[in-house]
Amino acid sequence: MKASEIELIARILEDRPPAGVTAATRRHLAAAFREALGPPPEGTRIEFGTILSERDGEGKVEMLVNRETVQMDLAKAREVRGMLDGAIEAAVSDWLLYRFLTEKVGLASEAAGRALLDFRELRQGSRKTVNPS
Repeated sequence: MKASEIELIARILEDRPPAGVTAATRRHLAAAFREALGPPPEGTRIEFGTILSERDGEGKVEMLVNRETVQMDLAKAREVRGMLDGAIEAAVSDWLLYRFLTEKVGLASEAAGRALLDFRELRQGSRKTVNPS
């Protein structure tokens, strides 16, 4: 069976299951099919969708990264969006500062990297990940 056929079957099991198949069974089968595929060919595949929770009737956001699916309530999805926005801006800032330090000031790459760590600590209060959750 081709990888595209397995992926198609997994999507059908998730979205349009045969009568009597529970949501938990659909997710389990879909995960098993995706696991059989192995890692994606190249790059990172990210998809977003919405679902209506069978448990509480609330809208949820579903995020697929490669073959890992995460479901979030709307508050968590908004929090993740904010974290992503912040990370994007920080990455742009890091890139510009690194270029400035290496191209204009003349620092070696290693020294510029150490300076970026110091700058990150000033910017966010830590050299490590901020807002892990």
